[in-house]
Amino acid sequence: MQVAMALGVLVVIIIIIGMIIGLLIGGIVLTIFTSRRHKKRTAQGLGSDAVQVIMTIGCVMLYILPVGTALALLLSRGKLAIDRMQYQVFTDKWRHEIVFDTMAQQESLDGMLALAEASDADAIYKAFSSDKQNDSLRSDIDKFLTEYPKGLSECEWSRPRGGSGGNNSDAHFTASSSAIKDGRYWYIYISGCNMNDDPAKVGLDKFIIYSQEVCALDRDFDGYGGKAIVCAVTPSRQVDVVIINGNAYERGRTGPPIPYDEVLSAIKDMSSLDEFKERFGEPDVDIPPDGSPYDAHRLYWSVEPDGDQPRFIRVGYNARSGDLDKSYTSICGRDEDYHEIWFTDEGNIRES
Repeated sequence: MQVAMALGVLVVIIIIIGMIIGLLIGGIVLTIFTSRRHKKRTAQGLGSDAVQVIMTIGCVMLYILPVGTALALLLSRGKLAIDRMQYQVFTDKWRHEIVFDTMAQQESLDGMLALAEASDADAIYKAFSSDKQNDSLRSDIDKFLTEYPKGLSECEWSRPRGGSGGNNSDAHFTASSSAIKDGRYWYIYISGCNMNDDPAKVGLDKFIIYSQEVCALDRDFDGYGGKAIVCAVTPSRQVDVVIINGNAYERGRTGPPIPYDEVLSAIKDMSSLDEFKERFGEPDVDIPPDGSPYDAHRLYWSVEPDGDQPRFIRVGYNARSGDLDKSYTSICGRDEDYHEIWFTDEGNIRES
């Protein structure tokens, strides 16, 4: 819905620019034609007639209209710039302007990290919607700032990804992002309202920061008892964390990585998950399906690294028969941007 609205606004802007250019071109053409007609009538000893007067007025109007439109747009942008100077926090922009979900996702990530870095508790409070603003929120913000690890705002965070829903009268979004600081992964989850008929309802609903240890063990998108803002640094117990495709999991198997050539040979020769487990043992990470129709049981084994990049094989299989699903099997890295290697039904490396 919001993407369609953004495209609609873009189309309107293009139409306005096209009209301005068209009017200017029309004015130039009409000016040339009027000038030639006037010279011709003058050469014939004739003065201006009604047609000449109308054409002259038309020339003037064709210049005034685009210039006036451009000036109106400039004044509008100037007023907007002045209004924005009055905003106290980034969500004030959402309360007074049309802000689509992708922009809200990025602004909430950048804005909240900047406020956390500055320890600006009052601004953080104002960034939340009126539904969340109460004494408990102020207390949770104070605790959040105590736990917040300075320097996170300087990290290179991934582009926020999430979803959106609602309409122009009540639009909501979610977003998540990750970054590496001092060799550890950190994660952020955000949700909020970016458009509503009642500006007071616009603002953040959730802002949660997780360390990789907490994300592997105790991740809770509901905010630990419904809290709107949390900085979860310390897990409930000690955990051996493994990062796969940029996601944090608890490691099960503690054996050495499987040699890369052995993995390639096994995928080509073996036909069942039991064969694979018999040879290489239990997986490093065993993630059962979450019950959604698109989620599957995920099993990862550690593979010898590619230089300094840890690697893993995700083994796909048919849950009913136990047969390997080689086309759903891949070799991936620790980091999300590592080139993932996929296999064919015959177990050969799929060409990119």
